[in-house]
Amino acid sequence: MLDRLSNSVYAHVYPDPAFPDSNRGYIICDKYVVVVDATYLLDNVRKDLEELRKITDREVRYVINTHYHSDHTYGNCLFGCEIIGTY
Repeated sequence: MLDRLSNSVYAHVYPDPAFPDSNRGYIICDKYVVVVDATYLLDNVRKDLEELRKITDREVRYVINTHYHSDHTYGNCLFGCEIIGTY
């Protein structure tokens, strides 16, 4: 479930530390959406995107990966947009 942090920022903070899943964020800009990190659990990415579509119809234009670990990057494959990453 996406948690609303402000009018334009949402996050999925994984509630169970015993089962690893990366936290991720969604920033709704004036014309597009920026995703921060994409979990390796593809079904969770799909669920987040379904929830996001209920909030906005803006396209995802960028995915920003905070680092290269697969639990933050594997879900990139579900986004047809520019990926911005660090290593």
